[in-house]
Amino acid sequence: MTTPRSSRYVLAAAVLFPLVPWLMAGSVEDRFSGVATLKSVANLAALFGIAAWAANLVLASRIRPVERAFGGLEHLYRVHRRVGVLVVVLAVTHVVFLTLHAGGDALDLYVPAAGWSTFTGVIALVVLVGLVVVSLVGRLTYQTFVLIQRLIGASFLLGALHTFAVRGTAAASPVLTIYLACLTAAGMASLAYRFVGGPLGIARHRYRVDGVRRLDDDAVEIIMVPVGRPMAFRAGQFVYATFHQDGISHEAHPFTIASAPGDDSLRFAVKRFGDFTRSMLQLRPGAQAQLEGPFGCFYLRSDPAHPQTWIAGGIGITPFLSWARSLDRSVPADLYYCMPGPEQAHFLDELYDIADRYPTFRVIPMRKRSLGHLTVSDIEAVNPNLSQGHVFICGPPVMIDNLTTGLATRGVPPHRIHSESFDFR
Repeated sequence: MTTPRSSRYVLAAAVLFPLVPWLMAGSVEDRFSGVATLKSVANLAALFGIAAWAANLVLASRIRPVERAFGGLEHLYRVHRRVGVLVVVLAVTHVVFLTLHAGGDALDLYVPAAGWSTFTGVIALVVLVGLVVVSLVGRLTYQTFVLIQRLIGASFLLGALHTFAVRGTAAASPVLTIYLACLTAAGMASLAYRFVGGPLGIARHRYRVDGVRRLDDDAVEIIMVPVGRPMAFRAGQFVYATFHQDGISHEAHPFTIASAPGDDSLRFAVKRFGDFTRSMLQLRPGAQAQLEGPFGCFYLRSDPAHPQTWIAGGIGITPFLSWARSLDRSVPADLYYCMPGPEQAHFLDELYDIADRYPTFRVIPMRKRSLGHLTVSDIEAVNPNLSQGHVFICGPPVMIDNLTTGLATRGVPPHRIHSESFDFR
C-alpha cells in the first residue's frame, strides 16, 4: 500500500534520477576539475530543476490516484509548494554557476543574440521566478491564482524547449534524453488535463441544480441531481465544481459534500467569503454544473473502540454533516459545533434528530458570543478520556492550529488528530 511518506520518496527519486545517466555519460573526474566544476553544477541544477518542474505539474493536476497517494489534496499542495520553491532555487543555481563559468562573456548568454535555444531559457526563468515570488508573497484571488498556474505552465514549455534545444549532457546520453522526454510529456499531459480537460468535461460528472435553500443572508444550501451516472464518494470528501450560469465564474471551486453517500441528491452548504461565494448566493435551479472528484481523506473512521471528538468551525460543519447523515448505527462521538451565534446554527435541528436516533452520538453547540472560543479544557470537561480517542477538526486555520497545539499538550498522539482547513485551497 502506498503511503504519503513512500510517495515523497518516489518523488525525490524521480527528481534525482537524472544524476545516474549523467554520471555514466562521461568522466566524472574531468567534469569536476577546475573551472569545469562550475559548468557541471550548472548542468546538474538544470537537470534536477526540469525534472522537479515536470513532477510538480503532475502534482498540480489533481489526478485522483496522485492525490490519494499523498494523503489528500491538503498534504499534496504542501508538497507542491515546497517543490515549486525547489524549482526556483535550482533554476537560479543553474544561472549563477553558468554565469561564473562564462566569466567576462556571461552577459552574452542572456540577450536574444545568444540564440533562440538559449534565450527561451532566459524567458522561462524570468517568468518562473516572478510568478512564484508573487504567489508566495501576496494573498491572491482565485482568478489570479489560476492565471499564475497557467503562466507557469507556459513557462515550463519554454524551459523544456530550452533543455532539449541547447547542447549539453542530455544530447550525449540517450537514457537521460528519454527520461527527461517522458517527464516532460507527463508534465504537458497534466497541463492539458487541467486546462483543456475541464472545459471538455473529461473526468467530470454532470449535475443540475435542483434547488437552492436560503440558510441566512450569507449562506445557502445547494441541492443538485445527477445528469447521467452519479458520482460515488465517501462521507466527508469534497469536489471541485464549475457552475454554468450568467454572472458566476466558470472557474472550478472546491465544495465539501454535505449529503450522505447514496442519497438521490448532492448537497453543498456555501457561506459568503469572497466574490465567488457571493455570486453563489444568486445560483438558480436549472443551472448546469460539472464536478471533479471526489477528493480528500477527511472521512469517517470506523473505530468503535476509541471515542471520537468532532469539532466544526462555522461552515466547517459540512463534512460532519455528511458523516452524521450517513450514520447507520450508533457511534461514540461528540460533535462540537462552533458558531458566532444561534442565527448561524444551520442544520442544528437535523443534527439533534440524528442524535436522538443514536444515543452515543452527542451534539454540543458552542456559541462564541456567549461561551467564547472552544478550548481543550472544555472538551476534557465532557470527555476525560480525550487522549484515548480520535479528534477530527474542520474549520479556520487558526482554530485548527490552536486546538492541535492544545491537544498535543494533553497527550493526544499526532496520528489521532485529523484536520482539514475549509479554506486551504
